[in-house]
Amino acid sequence: MSGVAVCAMYGAIKVHEPGAVLLAMIVGMTLTHLGIIFRKLGEFYEVSSAVLESWKGQGKLTSKVLNASRPIRVNLADYYYVQKSTILVLYGVIVNAAITLLLGS
Repeated sequence: MSGVAVCAMYGAIKVHEPGAVLLAMIVGMTLTHLGIIFRKLGEFYEVSSAVLESWKGQGKLTSKVLNASRPIRVNLADYYYVQKSTILVLYGVIVNAAITLLLGS
């Protein structure tokens, strides 16, 4: 999906026809969808962390469950998980890739 945003951004800037408006709309819709998806995925981690934090001090059995529990999170790879700020990084990568394409052509 980010590749679509990069190509559409490149086309919206490079093309000087009415098609550039369509490409700009594709960029806007793609970035909006990515923002909504990643924001909601980032909320999983924050909400589950808050729930686990609110359970602290409830008793001995609860403390054993808390020690065995980790917050729910969405992994992108084995080494990275989605946070609310992940979308800012993704937007930066998309803009950087589009600028690289523009400067390379």
